[in-house]
Amino acid sequence: PPPVAVIPKHPLDSHHSHTGLYNGMVHAIVPYTIRGVTWYQGEQNVPDKGYYAELMKGLITGWRSIWGQGDFPFYYVQIAPFNYPYPGSFLPELREAQTKVLAVPNTGMVVTMDIGDLFDIHPLNKREVGRRLSLVALAKDYGFDEIEHCGPMYAGMSVEGNHVRIRFDHAAGLSTHDGQPLS
Repeated sequence: PPPVAVIPKHPLDSHHSHTGLYNGMVHAIVPYTIRGVTWYQGEQNVPDKGYYAELMKGLITGWRSIWGQGDFPFYYVQIAPFNYPYPGSFLPELREAQTKVLAVPNTGMVVTMDIGDLFDIHPLNKREVGRRLSLVALAKDYGFDEIEHCGPMYAGMSVEGNHVRIRFDHAAGLSTHDGQPLS
C-alpha cells in the first residue's frame, strides 16, 4: 500500500500549550452566554510560582475580554495538597500567588488543604470542593451574605509588648481541636 502522509498538527492545537488547551476546550463555547467560571487548578502550574499570579490575572481578564460580558465571577480552587517533587518553599509560594489573584475583581478562592490526599494527586472528595465553590457563589452572587464562604484569611498583625496579635477575616466559628479558647 502507498505510504500514509502524516500531516503535522498546528502548534496552536497542541494539548501541551496554553493556546492548544484554549482552542480545544474553550474557544468553541465563547459564542454562548456565560454566568461565571469555576476553575479547578491543575498541578502542572506548581513550578510557575514566580509568575503564577500574573498568569491567572491574564487568564481571567482575557476570558472576560473575549466573552465581552463584563467582570463575570471567576472562582477557583487552590492547588490540592500532595507530595509534589519540589523543594520546600514551592508550595507555600504558589499558594501565596494564588491568594494574590483575589485582588482581581469578582474572584473567589476555595481552599482544600483539609480535604486533599498527600498520596493521591487527584483527591477523591470532589463533592466537598463543589460545595465550597457553591458557598462562594451563594455568598457573592445570590445574596446570601450571611454565609461564611471561605476559611480565615490573614487581615493584618500588630505587636503588643511581647505578643503578636494576628487578625483574620472570615473567622466566624474558628475553634481549636481541643475545644479550648484560641490563644
